[in-house]
This record gives sequence, C-alpha cells and structure tokens, in this order.
Amino acid sequence: MSSTVATPETSTIERRFVDTPKLELTRVTLEITSGPERGRRFVIDEEMAARVFIGRSAIASVRLQDPLVSRRHAALELTDGALRITDLASRDGTFVNGLRIESILATGGEVLRIGNTEIAIHRDAKPSSLALTEIDHFGRVVGQSREMRRLYGLFERVTLSDEPVVITGETGTGKELLAEVIHEMGPRASGPFVVLGAAQSKPDTLGAAFDEAAEGTLLIDELSELDTESQAELLRRLREDDGCTRVVVTTQRDLERDVESGTFREDLYYRIAVLNVELPPLRRRKGDIEILARHFWTTFGGQGPIPKAFLIRATCSEWPGNVRELANAIAMRIAHGAELDIRPLDSRDEGEHAKSLVETVLDADLSFPEARRRVLADFEGRYLERILEKHHGNVTRAAAASGIARRYFYAIRQRTKAR
Repeated sequence: MSSTVATPETSTIERRFVDTPKLELTRVTLEITSGPERGRRFVIDEEMAARVFIGRSAIASVRLQDPLVSRRHAALELTDGALRITDLASRDGTFVNGLRIESILATGGEVLRIGNTEIAIHRDAKPSSLALTEIDHFGRVVGQSREMRRLYGLFERVTLSDEPVVITGETGTGKELLAEVIHEMGPRASGPFVVLGAAQSKPDTLGAAFDEAAEGTLLIDELSELDTESQAELLRRLREDDGCTRVVVTTQRDLERDVESGTFREDLYYRIAVLNVELPPLRRRKGDIEILARHFWTTFGGQGPIPKAFLIRATCSEWPGNVRELANAIAMRIAHGAELDIRPLDSRDEGEHAKSLVETVLDADLSFPEARRRVLADFEGRYLERILEKHHGNVTRAAAASGIARRYFYAIRQRTKAR
C-alpha cells in the first residue's frame, strides 16, 4: 500500500513550524555496556513519541536481539527532565542499579539491565531543541500542553499518509475522536467514514465494511477483540485492497502482548501497525484540564464563565476516565447546577435550593454507580434533545457540534431515544 502526500497540505505543515518558539528538550543517550550488542547507542529525546519502547519487537524504538528480552520489555518516557522507565510485565523483569523496578525516574548515571543486556543512562549536557506548534488544537482534538503539542506534528504526518494507523490509549483519551479528525483533515475527507466495532464483527460484516468505506476511511474500534476468522479476513483485505480504503484502528490493549499470548495474529499485527499513535492519559497532560474544561463548558452550553470553584476542583482531580470523564462531569454540572459543585450549600443562590434530580437520586439511597447512571442518563437525554433541536434534527451536524465522537453521539441517541 503506497503512501500519498499532497503538496499543498505539506506546505501548510512546514509553515506551521516556521518561526515558532524553540524549547530546550531533555536528551538521554542509552549506551549498551554489556550483552550481545555491546557498544550500540540510542538517543531518546522529547521530539520522539510520548513513550518509546525497548524490546525485541520489530517496531520497538530501541530494538534488541537479546533472547532474554521480551518483545515489548519496558517503556521509556522523558518527563520533567528525567527518564521514566516502566516495566511492561516483562518475563524476566527490569532492573536499575541492581534493583528490580516497576517504574522509576532516572536522572542520568544509572545502569539499566534487561535480560543479559546492561545499558548505561547518560543525560546529555547540551539539550536539543524542538519547534513546537503554537496551536492549541488539532481539528477537534483540544490541548495546549507540551505533551499534546509534541504530538501535533505526528498527527499531521499520520493524517496525510494512506498507511494503516494504530491509535492506542486508555479508555476516554479520545482515540475515536482522533480517528475522525484524521479522516476529516486528510485527503479522503470527501469519502465515507465507516465505524466497525471489532467485538461484533464477523468476516462477512468486515468485508461489507471495507466495501462501504471505499475511497474513504474504515475505523475498526478495539481491534484486539476481532475473532480469529475476522483477523484472517482483515489480513486478506489489507493485502488485496491496494490503497482503496484507509484503515485506522483503536485499542486499549497491548497488541504485542496479545501476539505473544497467541490471541492476535503476528502477520496481521505487522501489516497494520505501520503508523502508531499513543494518546496520553489526562493525568500526564494536566496542563490541558483547564482549556478542556472551558472548551466543554462552551460546547455544552454553559451560561457565563465556568464556575471558578468547579474549575479548581477539576484541575486538582486525577480523572481516571480521562477526557471523557471530564466532559461528562462538566455536562452534568451544566445540567444539574451547583449540586455538583464544591461550594457549601449556604453560599448558593436561593433558586438552587429547589429539589433537583441529583437530590432525588441521593435521597433514594442508591449505590454510587446506579446514582451516577441515572443522573448522567437524564442529562444525556436532555442535552441531545436540545442540540438536535438547535440543528433542526440534523444528526450529523448535531454530532459535530457536540464535540464528541460521532459513534458515541449515536450510541447516546439510541440509548436515550432522543429524537
């Protein structure tokens, strides 16, 4: 499958990086001091993807031949001027200065050992520099943190390519939204965008989805859930498609781990993992919480500025459900008012004392999951009714205006029966 890049878009990308601020970046050199590949050196800097992997895999950024090293042994990530080393449930473990670790920050001078390979960690005295874009979004993907701005250049390169792309990340990080944006901003924007849930897919439905997405983009959601027969069909279609359909897949799982366990085909993995994007969790991009909160407040129809107390609480929270959880919290705050704020009751306006759905649910003495489900379901129904009315029943326009992934919008609409 060939990669095509349109000249006008390429020029736009190049201009976007001209005369932008240069930020000094941490750079670390890894030097193999013992083991089968003694003498090799690798450079890790912040211009690379958010995390790079070390292991025997063909797509590992730091690829080793040591047979005692796992395919994807450990993750390396530069953060706050240090190198975070995280063991990825490797077979024989990851050791720093002789101690087995799960995750540790290295500042330079340490010795990393995996398998029979020892690696000296050198922090370069002279940092490199990177021109970061000044934009705070990529299409409908919002973020101005260093972590996200580092990724925008990668997003643009992926968008202009025709090769398959794997988008990984925790639940709620925006994988499907990014897939939509890649389609909307790419050369296939005028073609169809087809979404296929891997868990419900069979070989015949997969083939039909390819045909429907011809000249456009096929998004396969949660690729790791494809059954064996569907994996074989996907591999066959990728080999025979000849660039007719752009394939984008999302997954929360470590596909290489699935290859090792035998639940995912190795030949399919290498065929589809041509381009890889890993979206960071919100806890690793806390600088984006405020801009995201303000974005969702405006998108969901919040009146006036976002309450300061709510914004403070938002920026101090961990958000294990990531961007989706933050969006839901703001949507519920708009729908149900100060009951979801942290202000004391006696500081609220008199009109806010009226018994609300939230209070009714609380009085019902339900479990937390059930109480939250009822409040959220009420908001979702009311929100969709309002935005559909605003766009005269046009579901496509309403979904785009909502700022959430289209399939998620359609799922909510089906669940709430909003018309």
